[in-house]
Amino acid sequence: MLHGKSFEQQNIEIGKLLAHLNGGKLNLHRAVLPFFFLVVRVGTITQQTGWIECLIFSGFLRFIVRAAGTGVALWSTDMNPTDKKTAVLAASEESQDTEAILLERLKSSSNSNEYFRWMLFVVGFYRGINNIDAATDLLEGFIKAGNDAEQTAHCYLALGQIATDEQRLEDALNCFTLALEHAPKRKKVAYVLHNNIGFCLNSLERYGEGETYCRKAIEIDWTRASGYRNLGISLQGQGNSHAAAWALVEAVRADPADERARTILQKLITLKPTLIIDCPWAAEALMLESTPNPDLPLN
Repeated sequence: MLHGKSFEQQNIEIGKLLAHLNGGKLNLHRAVLPFFFLVVRVGTITQQTGWIECLIFSGFLRFIVRAAGTGVALWSTDMNPTDKKTAVLAASEESQDTEAILLERLKSSSNSNEYFRWMLFVVGFYRGINNIDAATDLLEGFIKAGNDAEQTAHCYLALGQIATDEQRLEDALNCFTLALEHAPKRKKVAYVLHNNIGFCLNSLERYGEGETYCRKAIEIDWTRASGYRNLGISLQGQGNSHAAAWALVEAVRADPADERARTILQKLITLKPTLIIDCPWAAEALMLESTPNPDLPLN
Protein backbone atom coordinates (compact mmCIF):
# COMPACT_ATOMS: atom_id res chain seq x y z
CA MET A 1 0.00 0.00 0.00
CA LEU A 2 2.75 2.50 0.97
CA HIS A 3 5.66 1.25 -1.13
CA GLY A 4 6.74 3.81 -3.73
CA LYS A 5 4.61 6.64 -2.36
CA SER A 6 5.74 10.02 -1.13
CA PHE A 7 5.99 10.89 2.56
CA GLU A 8 2.76 12.91 2.39
CA GLN A 9 0.89 10.21 0.47
CA GLN A 10 1.93 7.68 3.12
CA ASN A 11 0.40 9.88 5.84
CA ILE A 12 -2.91 10.06 3.97
CA GLU A 13 -2.94 6.29 3.40
CA ILE A 14 -2.19 5.67 7.09
CA GLY A 15 -5.11 7.92 8.03
CA LYS A 16 -7.38 5.96 5.70
CA LEU A 17 -6.07 2.73 7.22
CA LEU A 18 -6.89 4.04 10.68
CA ALA A 19 -10.43 4.85 9.52
CA HIS A 20 -10.74 1.33 8.10
CA LEU A 21 -9.55 -0.26 11.35
CA ASN A 22 -11.88 1.95 13.35
CA GLY A 23 -14.96 1.81 11.09
CA GLY A 24 -16.71 -1.15 12.64
CA LYS A 25 -13.94 -3.64 11.91
CA LEU A 26 -11.69 -2.96 14.88
CA ASN A 27 -12.44 -1.32 18.18
CA LEU A 28 -9.52 1.05 18.88
CA HIS A 29 -9.38 2.20 22.46
CA ARG A 30 -7.97 5.59 23.42
CA ALA A 31 -5.07 3.87 25.18
CA VAL A 32 -4.09 2.00 22.02
CA LEU A 33 -4.03 4.94 19.61
CA PRO A 34 -0.79 6.52 20.94
CA PHE A 35 1.02 3.21 20.27
CA PHE A 36 -0.43 3.17 16.76
CA PHE A 37 0.77 6.71 16.07
CA LEU A 38 4.19 6.04 17.61
CA VAL A 39 4.86 3.06 15.37
CA VAL A 40 3.43 4.83 12.33
CA ARG A 41 5.50 7.98 12.88
CA VAL A 42 8.74 6.07 13.42
CA GLY A 43 8.08 3.87 10.42
CA THR A 44 7.20 6.78 8.14
CA ILE A 45 10.11 8.94 9.21
CA THR A 46 12.63 6.16 8.62
CA GLN A 47 11.36 5.93 5.01
CA GLN A 48 12.35 2.26 4.81
CA THR A 49 10.46 0.92 1.83
CA GLY A 50 7.95 -1.77 2.67
CA TRP A 51 8.82 -1.87 6.37
CA ILE A 52 5.87 0.08 7.67
CA GLU A 53 3.20 -1.83 5.75
CA CYS A 54 4.62 -5.15 6.88
CA LEU A 55 4.56 -3.95 10.49
CA ILE A 56 1.03 -2.61 10.36
CA PHE A 57 -0.52 -5.54 8.54
CA SER A 58 1.20 -8.31 10.52
CA GLY A 59 2.41 -8.22 14.12
CA PHE A 60 1.20 -4.74 15.00
CA LEU A 61 -2.29 -5.43 13.72
CA ARG A 62 -2.47 -8.49 15.98
CA PHE A 63 -1.16 -6.37 18.85
CA ILE A 64 -3.96 -3.85 18.39
CA VAL A 65 -6.55 -6.63 18.36
CA ARG A 66 -5.24 -8.02 21.62
CA ALA A 67 -4.87 -4.59 23.25
CA ALA A 68 -8.33 -3.46 22.21
CA GLY A 69 -9.73 -6.48 23.95
CA THR A 70 -12.86 -6.75 21.87
CA GLY A 71 -11.14 -7.89 18.70
CA VAL A 72 -12.73 -7.91 15.26
CA ALA A 73 -16.45 -7.27 15.08
CA LEU A 74 -18.41 -10.28 13.89
CA TRP A 75 -21.32 -9.42 11.60
CA SER A 76 -22.93 -12.86 11.65
CA THR A 77 -26.17 -13.71 9.91
CA ASP A 78 -27.78 -14.78 13.16
CA MET A 79 -27.17 -11.45 14.90
CA ASN A 80 -30.50 -10.01 16.02
CA PRO A 81 -31.53 -6.45 15.01
CA THR A 82 -30.88 -5.04 18.46
CA ASP A 83 -27.31 -6.36 18.51
CA LYS A 84 -26.70 -5.04 15.00
CA LYS A 85 -27.95 -1.57 16.00
CA THR A 86 -25.79 -1.63 19.12
CA ALA A 87 -22.74 -2.62 17.07
CA VAL A 88 -23.34 0.16 14.55
CA LEU A 89 -23.73 2.76 17.31
CA ALA A 90 -20.56 1.51 19.01
CA ALA A 91 -18.63 1.77 15.75
CA SER A 92 -19.93 5.30 15.23
CA GLU A 93 -18.91 6.33 18.75
CA GLU A 94 -15.43 4.88 18.28
CA SER A 95 -15.07 6.74 14.98
CA GLN A 96 -16.07 10.01 16.65
CA ASP A 97 -13.63 9.33 19.48
CA THR A 98 -10.80 8.74 17.00
CA GLU A 99 -11.70 11.93 15.13
CA ALA A 100 -11.54 13.89 18.38
CA ILE A 101 -8.12 12.46 19.22
CA LEU A 102 -6.79 13.26 15.76
CA LEU A 103 -8.12 16.83 15.83
CA GLU A 104 -6.73 17.34 19.32
CA ARG A 105 -3.32 16.18 18.14
CA LEU A 106 -3.58 18.42 15.08
CA LYS A 107 -4.34 21.51 17.18
CA SER A 108 -1.44 20.79 19.54
CA SER A 109 1.14 20.67 16.72
CA SER A 110 4.26 22.59 17.69
CA ASN A 111 5.18 23.86 14.21
CA SER A 112 3.83 24.14 10.66
CA ASN A 113 5.54 20.98 9.40
CA GLU A 114 4.10 18.92 12.23
CA TYR A 115 0.67 20.45 11.62
CA PHE A 116 0.91 19.54 7.94
CA ARG A 117 1.78 15.92 8.70
CA TRP A 118 -1.08 15.53 11.16
CA MET A 119 -3.48 17.30 8.84
CA LEU A 120 -2.76 14.62 6.24
CA PHE A 121 -3.56 11.95 8.83
CA VAL A 122 -6.90 13.64 9.47
CA VAL A 123 -7.58 14.03 5.74
CA GLY A 124 -6.90 10.33 5.24
CA PHE A 125 -9.16 9.47 8.16
CA TYR A 126 -12.01 11.59 6.75
CA ARG A 127 -11.58 10.00 3.33
CA GLY A 128 -11.64 6.59 4.99
CA ILE A 129 -15.02 7.30 6.64
CA ASN A 130 -16.25 9.05 3.47
CA ASN A 131 -16.49 12.48 5.05
CA ILE A 132 -15.19 14.14 1.89
CA ASP A 133 -16.49 17.62 2.76
CA ALA A 134 -14.43 17.70 5.96
CA ALA A 135 -11.32 16.47 4.13
CA THR A 136 -11.80 19.09 1.41
CA ASP A 137 -12.32 21.90 3.94
CA LEU A 138 -9.07 21.01 5.71
CA LEU A 139 -7.07 20.96 2.48
CA GLU A 140 -8.57 24.19 1.14
CA GLY A 141 -8.07 25.90 4.48
CA PHE A 142 -4.40 24.92 4.51
CA ILE A 143 -3.96 26.21 0.96
CA LYS A 144 -5.39 29.61 1.93
CA ALA A 145 -3.23 29.90 5.03
CA GLY A 146 -0.09 28.07 3.88
CA ASN A 147 3.16 29.63 2.70
CA ASP A 148 5.05 26.47 1.73
CA ALA A 149 4.87 25.79 -2.02
CA GLU A 150 5.70 22.10 -1.69
CA GLN A 151 2.98 21.50 0.90
CA THR A 152 0.47 23.55 -1.09
CA ALA A 153 1.24 21.46 -4.16
CA HIS A 154 0.51 18.30 -2.22
CA CYS A 155 -2.79 19.71 -0.96
CA TYR A 156 -3.85 20.38 -4.54
CA LEU A 157 -2.73 16.86 -5.43
CA ALA A 158 -4.93 15.43 -2.68
CA LEU A 159 -7.89 17.55 -3.82
CA GLY A 160 -7.33 16.30 -7.37
CA GLN A 161 -7.34 12.71 -6.17
CA ILE A 162 -10.63 13.30 -4.36
CA ALA A 163 -12.12 14.84 -7.50
CA THR A 164 -10.85 11.91 -9.59
CA ASP A 165 -12.49 9.44 -7.21
CA GLU A 166 -15.77 11.31 -7.72
CA GLN A 167 -15.31 11.41 -11.52
CA ARG A 168 -15.10 15.22 -11.53
CA LEU A 169 -12.36 15.15 -14.12
CA GLU A 170 -12.33 18.85 -15.03
CA ASP A 171 -11.97 19.74 -11.35
CA ALA A 172 -9.28 17.10 -10.93
CA LEU A 173 -7.39 18.43 -13.93
CA ASN A 174 -7.55 21.95 -12.51
CA CYS A 175 -6.25 20.81 -9.11
CA PHE A 176 -3.37 18.81 -10.58
CA THR A 177 -2.45 21.74 -12.82
CA LEU A 178 -2.45 24.15 -9.87
CA ALA A 179 -0.24 21.72 -7.96
CA LEU A 180 2.21 21.61 -10.85
CA GLU A 181 2.30 25.41 -11.00
CA HIS A 182 3.82 25.36 -7.51
CA ALA A 183 6.81 23.49 -9.00
CA PRO A 184 7.11 20.64 -6.47
CA LYS A 185 10.72 19.55 -6.08
CA ARG A 186 10.08 15.94 -5.11
CA LYS A 187 10.47 13.55 -7.99
CA LYS A 188 7.58 11.29 -6.94
CA VAL A 189 5.15 14.18 -6.62
CA ALA A 190 6.19 15.62 -10.00
CA TYR A 191 5.74 12.21 -11.62
CA VAL A 192 2.31 11.66 -10.13
CA LEU A 193 1.11 15.11 -11.16
CA HIS A 194 2.21 14.78 -14.79
CA ASN A 195 0.82 11.26 -14.97
CA ASN A 196 -2.50 12.24 -13.37
CA ILE A 197 -2.88 15.22 -15.71
CA GLY A 198 -2.27 12.85 -18.62
CA PHE A 199 -4.92 10.49 -17.25
CA CYS A 200 -7.47 13.30 -16.92
CA LEU A 201 -6.76 14.61 -20.42
CA ASN A 202 -7.14 11.11 -21.85
CA SER A 203 -10.43 10.67 -20.01
CA LEU A 204 -11.60 13.97 -21.49
CA GLU A 205 -10.51 12.70 -24.95
CA ARG A 206 -7.80 15.35 -25.22
CA TYR A 207 -5.32 12.70 -26.27
CA GLY A 208 -2.69 14.91 -27.89
CA GLU A 209 -2.32 17.01 -24.75
CA GLY A 210 -2.39 13.87 -22.63
CA GLU A 211 0.52 12.41 -24.60
CA THR A 212 2.72 15.40 -23.72
CA TYR A 213 2.18 14.97 -19.98
CA CYS A 214 2.56 11.19 -20.08
CA ARG A 215 5.88 11.50 -21.89
CA LYS A 216 7.03 14.03 -19.30
CA ALA A 217 6.04 11.61 -16.51
CA ILE A 218 8.10 8.86 -18.14
CA GLU A 219 11.01 11.29 -18.50
CA ILE A 220 10.82 11.94 -14.74
CA ASP A 221 10.66 8.23 -13.83
CA TRP A 222 10.88 5.63 -16.62
CA THR A 223 10.62 2.67 -14.21
CA ARG A 224 6.92 3.06 -13.37
CA ALA A 225 4.23 1.34 -15.39
CA SER A 226 1.39 3.86 -15.15
CA GLY A 227 3.12 6.48 -17.31
CA TYR A 228 3.53 4.00 -20.16
CA ARG A 229 -0.03 2.73 -19.72
CA ASN A 230 -1.51 6.23 -19.96
CA LEU A 231 0.78 7.03 -22.88
CA GLY A 232 -0.58 3.96 -24.64
CA ILE A 233 -4.12 5.25 -24.16
CA SER A 234 -3.08 8.68 -25.52
CA LEU A 235 -1.51 7.14 -28.62
CA GLN A 236 -4.41 4.77 -29.21
CA GLY A 237 -6.80 7.72 -28.96
CA GLN A 238 -4.85 9.44 -31.72
CA GLY A 239 -5.04 6.38 -33.96
CA ASN A 240 -1.38 5.38 -33.61
CA SER A 241 -1.90 1.69 -32.86
CA HIS A 242 1.70 0.57 -33.31
CA ALA A 243 3.08 3.21 -30.95
CA ALA A 244 0.27 2.48 -28.49
CA ALA A 245 1.18 -1.21 -28.53
CA TRP A 246 4.81 -0.34 -27.79
CA ALA A 247 3.83 1.86 -24.81
CA LEU A 248 1.49 -0.79 -23.40
CA VAL A 249 4.14 -3.48 -23.78
CA GLU A 250 6.54 -1.25 -21.84
CA ALA A 251 3.89 -0.93 -19.11
CA VAL A 252 3.53 -4.71 -18.91
CA ARG A 253 7.30 -5.16 -18.78
CA ALA A 254 7.65 -2.49 -16.09
CA ASP A 255 5.03 -4.23 -13.95
CA PRO A 256 3.91 -7.69 -15.14
CA ALA A 257 1.25 -7.71 -12.42
CA ASP A 258 -0.50 -4.65 -13.89
CA GLU A 259 -3.61 -6.26 -15.39
CA ARG A 260 -4.90 -2.90 -16.62
CA ALA A 261 -2.13 -2.58 -19.21
CA ARG A 262 -2.60 -6.21 -20.27
CA THR A 263 -6.34 -5.71 -20.73
CA ILE A 264 -5.90 -2.56 -22.83
CA LEU A 265 -3.22 -4.25 -24.94
CA GLN A 266 -5.41 -7.31 -25.48
CA LYS A 267 -8.32 -5.12 -26.61
CA LEU A 268 -6.03 -3.20 -28.96
CA ILE A 269 -4.83 -6.43 -30.57
CA THR A 270 -8.43 -7.60 -30.90
CA LEU A 271 -9.34 -4.34 -32.67
CA LYS A 272 -6.18 -4.44 -34.82
CA PRO A 273 -5.40 -8.13 -35.53
CA THR A 274 -2.54 -7.18 -37.88
CA LEU A 275 -0.56 -6.06 -34.82
CA ILE A 276 0.22 -9.73 -34.20
CA ILE A 277 2.15 -9.74 -37.48
CA ASP A 278 3.53 -6.22 -37.36
CA CYS A 279 4.43 -6.27 -33.66
CA PRO A 280 4.97 -9.91 -32.58
CA TRP A 281 6.56 -8.65 -29.36
CA ALA A 282 3.13 -7.35 -28.31
CA ALA A 283 1.69 -10.86 -28.18
CA GLU A 284 4.82 -12.07 -26.37
CA ALA A 285 4.30 -9.44 -23.68
CA LEU A 286 0.86 -10.86 -22.92
CA MET A 287 2.51 -14.18 -22.14
CA LEU A 288 4.80 -12.70 -19.46
CA GLU A 289 4.20 -14.16 -16.02
CA SER A 290 2.07 -11.75 -14.02
CA THR A 291 4.17 -11.95 -10.86
CA PRO A 292 4.71 -8.66 -9.04
CA ASN A 293 8.29 -7.48 -8.73
CA PRO A 294 8.91 -6.43 -5.10
CA ASP A 295 11.57 -3.98 -6.26
CA LEU A 296 9.13 -2.00 -8.43
CA PRO A 297 7.16 0.97 -7.06
CA LEU A 298 3.38 0.84 -6.97
CA ASN A 299 1.52 2.84 -9.60
